[in-house]
Amino acid sequence: MFSPASLATPVIPTPNTRRNVVKRFMDWLTGEAKGAGPVLGYVVFAALVVVSLDYAVKAALENWGLVQPAPLPKVGETPFRYFNTFMFISLFVWGPVKEEVIFRVLPLSIVIAFVSRSPWVIFGAMTVFAGLFGAIHPYGLIGKVDVAIGGFFFGLVFLKCGGLNKSFVKASACAMAAHALTNVFVVLDAWWEYFESVL
Repeated sequence: MFSPASLATPVIPTPNTRRNVVKRFMDWLTGEAKGAGPVLGYVVFAALVVVSLDYAVKAALENWGLVQPAPLPKVGETPFRYFNTFMFISLFVWGPVKEEVIFRVLPLSIVIAFVSRSPWVIFGAMTVFAGLFGAIHPYGLIGKVDVAIGGFFFGLVFLKCGGLNKSFVKASACAMAAHALTNVFVVLDAWWEYFESVL
């Protein structure tokens, strides 16, 4: 029962408390998302979280003076000026497919199927490959960290949508869809900023 005195009692995390939190999180993660609605919800939610974190981190760093804001585009300097069919396919189809296969599908499937289902091993592998995913992108340090965080969320989508239950094809499709949708949001945001600055 709740009492005002319970507010004064500090809750000190213990190893058992941390273990219980990890266990509850893994239990939730193991409960595979089934049906189009929940799966689509996790895919869209992950893409929105990744884009929101990217926006919030960049805005905070600019406001704190740690990073210079990007110069505003001029009329005619549209984002993705060289956007063509090949770039479209690379950004929205081929890029998400190959990057998810390399940085989520293969490593996490191998770990889950052959190495261990321990949460520490799975999250360790997911974190390492998210870091590598960020490292391959041609951005500065902050951009690489943003991309790595995105990779971690794509890994969570992979696990929640069937990866922990060895439904690797479904999990792969969901992670690829979240990645592609994130790229769509990034392109839309770039165009939005362009029109905002020139109109």
